[in-house]
Parts: sequence; structure tokens; C-alpha cells
Amino acid sequence: MKHTPTPCCFRCANRFLYSGMMVSVVASVVYAFVSGHLLEFWQQFTAAVCAIVALVWGSFYTTLRVELLREGISRRIWFFHRFTRWSLLQRVELSEFDTDGIFHCSLLFVFSEGEKIEISSRLFSPDDVKKLRDNLRTCGLLQRV
Repeated sequence: MKHTPTPCCFRCANRFLYSGMMVSVVASVVYAFVSGHLLEFWQQFTAAVCAIVALVWGSFYTTLRVELLREGISRRIWFFHRFTRWSLLQRVELSEFDTDGIFHCSLLFVFSEGEKIEISSRLFSPDDVKKLRDNLRTCGLLQRV
């Protein structure tokens, strides 16, 4: 590897939306319980399951963080952390396309131990993903087109 990319951090672009959705669902369930609208057991069970699913779904996106460091790539989700060194990087695959005026850019980091980490404009800021793409080209990790 010629150079390492400039350190940067990627967080889900819509994490505040997901946080708001989690709070809304949980608040609705709490309100339904407190107000007595859930009379049957199956209603209470369904509401509790919906609240749990909303918390798991939303917290995945609100805690998702990918960091490019000088030593490697760090990925965090919930309380889990995985770090992979640059020395194990085999290749970086770029996928770019434009669908109905919406530009999509995805970078897939493939490591020798079989691990893959994707940084995509589907989850992260498209401008930040484009900057990373250009940075990887400057470092020699990604071919120029």
C-alpha cells in the first residue's frame, strides 16, 4: 500500500430520523399502556414486541460508526467493535451509478481474512463517500477511471 487514507469518521446520515422514530414508537406504546387502550393480552404483547423491534432497528443505525484510522478501519455497532488493519486489505471495489437522477456511490473494502466493510451513500452522506473515493484514489488504493 502506498499511503493510508486520511482519517475520517462515518455515521449514518439519517441517525436523528431513526432516533426520532424510536422515541415515537416507544412513546406511543407507553401511552397506549398507561391510557388503558390495550385491554387484551395479545394487544399488550404485540405493542411490547413492536417497541422492542423499533429499539433494535433504530439503535442499529444510530450507533453505526465506521472510522478510517492511520492503522486500519474500525467499525462499531451497538457495543460491538471490530478493528481491521490496513496490512490485511486486499482490494477496494468501487460501485457508482445514477438512477433517476440519484447518484449512488459504494466502496467495498475486502480484507484477506474474508471480512468486508462497505461504506455506501445509502447510509452515509454521499458527499463524504465521494470525498473518501477521491482520497482513496490519491492514496493509490483505488484505480482512476
